Amino acid sequence: MQLENPKPQIFQTGNFEFTQQYIQRKQQEYDPDIEDPIDEYEIFDLIKTIKDPEHSFTLEQLNIVNPNDIQIQGNRITVYFTPTIPHCSMAQTIGLTLKIKLVRSLPQNYKIYVQIKENTHIKEQELNKLFQDKERVLAAIENQQLLKIINYGIQGIR
Repeated sequence: MQLENPKPQIFQTGNFEFTQQYIQRKQQEYDPDIEDPIDEYEIFDLIKTIKDPEHSFTLEQLNIVNPNDIQIQGNRITVYFTPTIPHCSMAQTIGLTLKIKLVRSLPQNYKIYVQIKENTHIKEQELNKLFQDKERVLAAIENQQLLKIINYGIQGIR
């Protein structure tokens, strides 16, 4: 199998800013007397270890996902991701893996949106429509080979 991006750029993990607010929120996670809302960093913690379908690196290591590209408004969570190259054929698999991981991990009352970051992929609009169409997502994961790849990615690298 020939790789589309044989030498992807690898980023040092944990480069996002640790603001005082983030440090305080992390401390609150361990305090049973304080309600701990789901925030961007908690979503990032859920998805950062997903394994890229083409390489043995995490989505965080490839800078495909980062906490600055996660938005939470009430019960609506939007995750924007950046493929490593503009014509990446794995973008569909990555988006579906992100969506499935979050659907499996979060309470049902959350609305989860996964989108390719603007101007980062040649089929961005087409794929973004796919990620928001419940029937097409369900049809995609009925494909046993694709589901196997998604589950493998979700197991991630620990």
